[in-house]
Amino acid sequence: MKHFLSLCRSDIGTMSALTVGQKCVNTSLSGIKHASRMFLTLLMLLLLNVGNVWAEADETITFSEKEYSNQQAVASVSGAYFTIAFDKGTNSSNAPKYYTSGAAIRCYGGNTMTISSSIKTIEKIEITFGSGDGTNAITTDKDTYSSGTWSGSATSVTFTIGGTSGNRRLSAIAVTYTSGGGGGETAVKSLPQNRIKNNL
Repeated sequence: MKHFLSLCRSDIGTMSALTVGQKCVNTSLSGIKHASRMFLTLLMLLLLNVGNVWAEADETITFSEKEYSNQQAVASVSGAYFTIAFDKGTNSSNAPKYYTSGAAIRCYGGNTMTISSSIKTIEKIEITFGSGDGTNAITTDKDTYSSGTWSGSATSVTFTIGGTSGNRRLSAIAVTYTSGGGGGETAVKSLPQNRIKNNL
């Protein structure tokens, strides 16, 4: 009888130990799952933030920093990876000129501005206009332009100032490239939302 009770106590002790051990395992697994969810959440936030950094312009030229004199004619401006070429176009009287008033290059009706790169593919061009800017329409030879921003995929884009009078005042040009920093946002945003939710 004593031997039987001893065996029972031993079995009960073993079962209790197994129960406690199982609880520890369950608790550990729960903690691991929670940590994994937190890690994936932080990873996605990091990727989205990296996408926003990549979305910023890769290169910006601000004309007031070029130390032009007042009413100086400007034919071209070079950045690290792109060049801006200004031309009279169909305007027989006025070529693009820099004015200290408004700190901008004035492009008159009929003038053209070509932004090109022999090294990188351009995906976005943003024009900042100076004070006293006119209302002449601006058109481009390819892809899409609206409200100072061109978007597409090209190594050269020509902007034409509409009208026969008036001018547009360009104070800065910002360019974003497809490679070398311009494609990160697209890569992140193309991830299906249901895949993100499932991973979390």
